Amino acid sequence: MNQLCHFFLLFGKEIGVALVFLIGYFFYSKKIFFHAIVLAISGMVVAAFLKSIFKIPLMSHVGEGWAFPSGHMFVAATFWGFLAIEIRNRFFSLIAAIILVGVAVGLLYFNYHQWIDLVAAGAFAFIFIAVFRLLLNMPICYNNQAFLSFLMLGICFLLVLSLPKTLLHLKIALSILLGLAIGTFLLSMFNLSKKTNNIVEFILCLAGAILIYYLSFFVKNFSTLPISILHTILGLWVIVGPKLIVSLLGSSRKKG
Repeated sequence: MNQLCHFFLLFGKEIGVALVFLIGYFFYSKKIFFHAIVLAISGMVVAAFLKSIFKIPLMSHVGEGWAFPSGHMFVAATFWGFLAIEIRNRFFSLIAAIILVGVAVGLLYFNYHQWIDLVAAGAFAFIFIAVFRLLLNMPICYNNQAFLSFLMLGICFLLVLSLPKTLLHLKIALSILLGLAIGTFLLSMFNLSKKTNNIVEFILCLAGAILIYYLSFFVKNFSTLPISILHTILGLWVIVGPKLIVSLLGSSRKKG
């Protein structure tokens, strides 16, 4: 049971969400999965803001912080719930539902949260998804990923300013959103959005993301470079890095 719960909890953590995002982004729909990752990252900030309103403390064995609503469940529900709505495939919806139930059971099993924290997270996530989809009904948000990214970044920045203190994971969320926003802006400005090999792009993106991820540990321990800068580079790399490299290789071949 321990291993099964750990397995399902991965789908609500950063590593699991990031991997699913990359696979979906490069092999299914860039637009749907880009919207999903922007929503999920923004959800980290929104969850912290909601916690600050209710101020219900975590159970003592978990540590310091606020429990209601569950941030872990909120982010998982926004990401998988949004994908289930947008993809509109019964099999995928079933998988998303199983994952969300698994995440909830895992949080209860390890006694991280009480059931009311999880129910509230699901309800707030549903409202957040509905508001986000209203934004996507506006052509400027749906068709312009840079505008949507900067808009969500601005909203999240204001929410973070309203909090009594800024936690590290919120700085990371803002930094990645900034990188995604800059990346989508550069993508449209320099016409890098033309069709390329998805497998090559995926491999380049994953390799670069892993390198930046592990480099963050080195920077945190041995450098004065703010960790937020590295996460901005990570968001920028995911959107622009692989396409830029493929474009440069293509240009060099033509010249050769």
